[in-house]
Amino acid sequence: MVTSDDFVIGAEVLLHSLREHCGGSTRRPALVVMVTSGVSQLKRQALKVVSDEVIEVEPIAVPIKRAAGHVPAWADVGYTKLRVWGLIQFRRVVYIDADALVMVDIDELFDREVDFAAAPDVFPPDKFNAGVMVVVPSLIVLEDMMSKVEELPSYDGGDTGFLNAYFADWFSRPAAARLPFAYNALRTVYWTTHEKNPGYWEAIGPVKIIHFCSSPKPWEETNRKGDLEMTWWQRCVQMKMG
Repeated sequence: MVTSDDFVIGAEVLLHSLREHCGGSTRRPALVVMVTSGVSQLKRQALKVVSDEVIEVEPIAVPIKRAAGHVPAWADVGYTKLRVWGLIQFRRVVYIDADALVMVDIDELFDREVDFAAAPDVFPPDKFNAGVMVVVPSLIVLEDMMSKVEELPSYDGGDTGFLNAYFADWFSRPAAARLPFAYNALRTVYWTTHEKNPGYWEAIGPVKIIHFCSSPKPWEETNRKGDLEMTWWQRCVQMKMG
């Protein structure tokens, strides 16, 4: 999902990594990008080059009473991720945030016979991070979510908090609904542990998806250039040269 031109480069690199790793033994899943009106036509054309389809969706704003607790730039679009449930032309969707990088084939996520799955957040661990999700689209679910946008709380002021309130039983659901952390390896874990105790990151196992959560993003000038960020830049250069 992309809501502004600033995130297009992130989505391009993500899509490049998906093309590189996924669909090796079977038919590759369709690569679809949701965009809002905030993405220019020029940038949409760039996304069409590396995806199968670019779909414009209506933005969903963060409720006014919670906007102060969220990133200001996301106030008008912060709940747009809920539109994933409206993609009923697809039987199952693996949603990935644009600030992520796929490291290996993840096609097995489509085999999860659940209507919703996500990986745990760093804190609290009985909550999930909405950066990577397996979703069975449903207009009934989307309509129900929209009816509760003003009602349900959001501990982070954004979509992750709202979705945790909506799927409040996630932690107690069957194991298939709980993705291993490796599918949404948050770089904040690397930042806070790797220098003094790399064992924490290594314990994740082979990392399948790196999520460059928090700010600044790898492509922003002020970004710190650590090992993970250099991995992102290597993929970006490969894409540009390819």
